[in-house]
Amino acid sequence: GGTDLQIRGLQYGPPSPDQVFPVINVTLGDGDGGLVVCLIDRDTLTAEQIMCTTQEAAAPATEQDVIVTVDGVASAPLSQWTWLAEPQVFNVTPAAGAVVGGTLITVTGDNFGPVTNPP
Repeated sequence: GGTDLQIRGLQYGPPSPDQVFPVINVTLGDGDGGLVVCLIDRDTLTAEQIMCTTQEAAAPATEQDVIVTVDGVASAPLSQWTWLAEPQVFNVTPAAGAVVGGTLITVTGDNFGPVTNPP
């Protein structure tokens, strides 16, 4: 969890500025038969873009559907989302380095895959 998603499309917002935004939900399959809600940032919501932050899933999983629901009408799955296992650090060496810098540091662990969190 904690990854920011940007979803682009049409008609996520009101047709005119004097109307209110519809009820919007974003869900992701959690790989365990359930759904995880992606918390929407209402301050950045526009008619063409949704920004949301994923919540924790039950377990790592691949190819889970992303679905946007606007006023009770669900989209077809938008894309596939993959839940990756959390990175784990086992060791960092050396434990110290020179003040001037230049010390090569080795970090060993697991699950250092391609996890990104866009700005």
